[in-house]
Amino acid sequence: MRASRLFMPTLRQETREAEPSSDKLLVRGGFMRQVSSNFYLYLPLGYRVLHKIANIIREEMKNAGGQELLLPTIQPSEFFGSSCLSDENANQLKRYKYNKNADLCLSSTNEELVAYFVGRELNSYRQLPLRLYHIQPRFRSDRTPQGGNMRMRGFLAKGMYSFDRDEAGLNESYKQMSEAYYRIFQRCGLETILVDAGEGDNGNLCTQDFVVAAESGEDVFLLCEKCGYVAHREYAQHSVSKIDRLVAEQLPLTKVNAPGVKTVQETIALLGISPQQLVKTLMYVADGDKLVAVVIRGDHQLNEIKLRKVLKCKHLAMATAETVQKATSTGLGFLGPVGLENIELIIDNDVQQMANFVAGANENDAHLININIGRDFHFDRVATLRFTEPGDSCPCCQNRLKTIHGIEVGQISKLGTKYTEAMQTTFLDKKGWKQVAIMGSYHINISNTMSAIAERHHDQAGIIWPVAVAPYITAILLLSDKNKTLIQIAETIYHDLSGKGYDVLFDDRSERAGVKFNDADLVGIPIHIVIGENAETGEVEIRLRRNKAKICAKIEEVSAKIGWMAALASNGKGLGEAKR
Repeated sequence: MRASRLFMPTLRQETREAEPSSDKLLVRGGFMRQVSSNFYLYLPLGYRVLHKIANIIREEMKNAGGQELLLPTIQPSEFFGSSCLSDENANQLKRYKYNKNADLCLSSTNEELVAYFVGRELNSYRQLPLRLYHIQPRFRSDRTPQGGNMRMRGFLAKGMYSFDRDEAGLNESYKQMSEAYYRIFQRCGLETILVDAGEGDNGNLCTQDFVVAAESGEDVFLLCEKCGYVAHREYAQHSVSKIDRLVAEQLPLTKVNAPGVKTVQETIALLGISPQQLVKTLMYVADGDKLVAVVIRGDHQLNEIKLRKVLKCKHLAMATAETVQKATSTGLGFLGPVGLENIELIIDNDVQQMANFVAGANENDAHLININIGRDFHFDRVATLRFTEPGDSCPCCQNRLKTIHGIEVGQISKLGTKYTEAMQTTFLDKKGWKQVAIMGSYHINISNTMSAIAERHHDQAGIIWPVAVAPYITAILLLSDKNKTLIQIAETIYHDLSGKGYDVLFDDRSERAGVKFNDADLVGIPIHIVIGENAETGEVEIRLRRNKAKICAKIEEVSAKIGWMAALASNGKGLGEAKR
């Protein structure tokens, strides 16, 4: 491709419209532009990168027995109307009225649609295992989108859906996809961490995320550096202390007036205590009608995912002020465990170890001090309900956990029969009995993957693309468009490399040499061929973008040297690490 014909609108300065460093680099390098909040369009350079990532995925999916199909981006809402979707995911669907009798949705996921149509065609166990995948745009309607390109509302994604005869078959599909995903991201130049994501958004049997560690990543994880345990903050577990509740003299239960003092900060300021001496009582409604009270320590946050799992409920919502008033005759901010009747009371493990603590008095404008379990109230259940925090003990080895940030690029899930039962995806086994197919789903956010590569591979001058995903492998930098000899040499090298299958960008623009060097660095092309004055003597300069290492090569040797240097760049090596 000739740079004079390429639509490559690079920018000399950072743009205010992009926040993460990867977005700034992608916008400056002419890879994408922001249309509106969390909507981006991909320019030719950006689309070339996405296309190369997609082709790596296609190669690995073919090796893993995947078959590609194309699904409609806009689908009838009936495929998203079953009980499979969580409330949160259902609310994120963007719906359109097609006519008086039909609602349409922009696709955010396709488990239901694929399960439905496979169920219409599946007959015998001989058709399984079946692995179908697609690569196309998706949509999500995040209520508070953030993170720029890493939380786009519209993005390019790959999804695969496996159908197996039994759990053993699902485990094999899951294993093969996990291995394929490691290879995909490695080929893209990314080191990934496989992170526990609990049961997933829709109550899947098992979900794990592929994450690239990055300070700019909006996802938060907890990591044990000793044993390697790592999990999303929402799903992370911690070791519960085995120490018995502190043995202390039980001080007299006392009520104190606290007019208008409702928050933790206001209460500790009034009483001169620490948040660790206070408990919060929160009221929730499970599955629309069951009222539960939850008690956690004042410096902790309740994890609603853990509470939902303890309650084994599908729907969970914090009780309104009206509901709390009706059930307890108390306003929000003054709830407490003492005297709370006819409501299930669940306490966090850490509360079980407290003594002489403070809580609301279940009376407006009043708190109780010196509360003790057993003497002053009893609970129905104890469970781990709070968010795991940095410094907590690892659930596997008791080492201290630390926080890391990362970019989620892929996810694999064991769905079991969740969707296949709902969509009647059945087959006849060897004995002729009808069985429900076992399903798995495996996704890659290709847009996120591009951002993660830019985040992990850049310097102050711009992006440094790995060879496998670079928009062009090599750039020919013609330093003078007036010298006919240099022009002819550049043309000869350009046609020779293009004819041998290399992606070449020939910078034939009437620009200063500094502009061409800066753009080649900014765009991140791995190998630069400099056609300068030395070319008249039969030699050109070839250099690596990553470390500026360079060699001189005779014109007739350029194609051989490019192949050798591309292999070095692919392995992350410099010129000094291999024999020339």
